[in-house]
Amino acid sequence: MLAAMALSTVSCTKMEDVLKGTSLNLNTDLLKNPLTIQVLPATPGEEIPTDVKITTLGPDRDKVYTVFGEKDLRMNINPQDPSVGFISIGIRKIEQYSTIDPIEFAVKIEADGYLPTTRYYRIDNEDNQFKTVRLLAKNSRIDGIQTDRNSLKVTQRGLESSTRLRAAAVSTGEQLEVTVAPQTEFLAADGRKLTGSVEAFMAHYDFSKRGVHEMSPVDLY
Repeated sequence: MLAAMALSTVSCTKMEDVLKGTSLNLNTDLLKNPLTIQVLPATPGEEIPTDVKITTLGPDRDKVYTVFGEKDLRMNINPQDPSVGFISIGIRKIEQYSTIDPIEFAVKIEADGYLPTTRYYRIDNEDNQFKTVRLLAKNSRIDGIQTDRNSLKVTQRGLESSTRLRAAAVSTGEQLEVTVAPQTEFLAADGRKLTGSVEAFMAHYDFSKRGVHEMSPVDLY
């Protein structure tokens, strides 16, 4: 209970606190700033990684810019608080959108040592949205998230021997088990066959715990 309360308290960081000490040069003649994504660590008080990779996905990704008019999104870290970052989304004023014809896109955040996080966003009115995402380090111990990892030995013929990963939710008693069969092949995102040592990582999320949804790898709804 106390851990969940602590997580929810940090997630209520005010917009003015996030932007304090950070300079932005928003070209209001050309761009709107309908969405700001607050990026926090899963563990309160930790610094967030600075080497993040941000990718825009989805049907309207070509309509998404930084507030400077650049296509490559970036995360700005508050110099007065290195545990808080934000991604400011810019949309050109000439773009038309409504509840019937919204602008829809997703933002994927990746960093070494952290689980990748993808969030879907929808802009259909003039309201300024402020959303929070928490980056989960692979070695974090969070109430409501159970993890397991294993180093797999993969040859040209695939996985050498069967490997099993297990995780359980203490509060609900749910058990999650994944078995990877021998000779299973692993491919990189570009289709290359992976060989050598491959890390397998599994996470079980207990969404009955408050705040865990902000750390999930994808949207729940």
